[in-house]
Order: sequence, then C-alpha cells, then structure tokens
Amino acid sequence: MKKTWEDVFTVAISLCFDACYRLGDQLGWQSIKLDSSAYMIQWRPALSLMKWGVGEYVTISLEPVDTSHTRVSFTYQNLGLADPFSLFDKRMTKYSEPFRMRLNALAQPPPPTLQGPTCPACGTAFAAGTRFCPNDGNPLAPDHLTQQADAFCANCGARLSKGTRFCPDCGATQKEATLTRGKRVTTCEIVFVQTASGLTGAKGCFEAKAIGPSGTYSAGLSQVFQTGLNASGPDIKASNKQVMELHRELIDRLVNEGWEPTGDRGAEWWNQRFRRQIA
Repeated sequence: MKKTWEDVFTVAISLCFDACYRLGDQLGWQSIKLDSSAYMIQWRPALSLMKWGVGEYVTISLEPVDTSHTRVSFTYQNLGLADPFSLFDKRMTKYSEPFRMRLNALAQPPPPTLQGPTCPACGTAFAAGTRFCPNDGNPLAPDHLTQQADAFCANCGARLSKGTRFCPDCGATQKEATLTRGKRVTTCEIVFVQTASGLTGAKGCFEAKAIGPSGTYSAGLSQVFQTGLNASGPDIKASNKQVMELHRELIDRLVNEGWEPTGDRGAEWWNQRFRRQIA
C-alpha cells in the first residue's frame, strides 16, 4: 500500500531540504537513501510495525516552484499484508504531520514583536545579543557589526561606519581608528582545504584562514573528512551530518578563542567570517 500527498510551501528548496533531513534525524528514523542533488530522502521509521509483518518507508521529494516556494511530495509506503486501511491512514497522518508543521512554521513571517537584524542565511529575525541563529544555528554578528564599516576602533575594536567621527562605544576618534586599523584587528574566514582526490571523491578539511598584521596564518583546522566531486571540484553538502558537526566544532573553537562572527560570508555556505581584536 502506498499513499502520497503534495503541497507547496513558502520556503526555499535548500532550507526545506535541510529542515526535512534534520527532522528525520531528530525522530530517530533510519536514512535509507539520500540524494541531495535530486532533493530526495527516504527513511525507515523508528517505530516500524514489524510484529504485523509490516515494512514501512517514508519518502520525501522536493521540487522548486521558484526561488522562495517548494513543492513537497510525501509518500508513505506499507509493504505489510495484514495492515487494515484505518491503521494505514493513522500511520500516514502520524508520520506526515510533523513535516507539515515544521515546514509551515518555516513559512511563517517573523513575529512582529521581534525587530532588528536578520540571519544572512535564512532571513530569520533575532533579538539583540543573539550569537547564533535560532533557526539554522549559523553564527550572527553582534548589534554593532550589522552595518557596513570602513574601519575598527583602535581602543575597543568596535566597527565604525562611514563618516563616523567618534566611536559610539568608547569615544575614540575616527582618525585614531584609521591609523591603527591594521594593527589592532585581525580577521579570518573558514575555507575548505583539499588534501587528496580520486576518481569518485576527495579528502580535505575546514581551515580558519586568518589575516593579521604579520600576514596570513591558520587559526584552526577541522578533522579531515571525505566528500564527493562535481564538475567544479569538491561537492560539500550542508545536509551531510558529519560535515556539519565538524564545521560547527571549528566555529565553537574559534568563538571560545575570542573570535567574533561578523555576520558576513563568502561564496560557499561554509565561508563564515570572524574578527578578533589584537591585544
């Protein structure tokens, strides 16, 4: 027996895919097939009715409607021979409802009472003082880093926007900040460093490449991991649980060492940027 429902959600396909993958993992389901290029995931639910000879499978397929809308196909398949129709419909509802609720929640606009900056990755609004996005976990810039800046304050390291004569945090003049800009602040960006490659994949690690007054240096490395290959090079998927954990561990290490996320990023999802005031 098999049953499918389709619906369109106001969520970008990459965010939709990531949310479905994470929810299946949270439910403790066994992932049987994962095709990030085709946006398809298949699971075996944790609470399978094996005592009735039932083999249960859940498959989610995503199709982009446009840049902000995704068509979701949810299929529940029951390979048992003794499962009554009433129980089949109940299982279909039990397994599909968490995904409907999660995707509907993502499609909702930010609460009107929560004003201020938004996450550069998913657009979720966050309250003042928030260091990581409450929706996707990406590092966020402090309030004084959310605007474009030309220099950093030499005294306290606060970012200064164009035309600022005095630092709003400590009162230092813009001239002082400009003269010592390269001496007091260093920046870094997380990049991927490939260490080996073959016909079917590559090996490498994430590196926090820093630039300071003395030049370029490494501020930290993740463990080496295996990744796929595509036409342009290594194919590093945000849906890969091991890759995400290694990326998060490197971010946590940088934050613990005093690096501050700027909220900016490079061309790839892993290119988070940080800065740190030099003592």
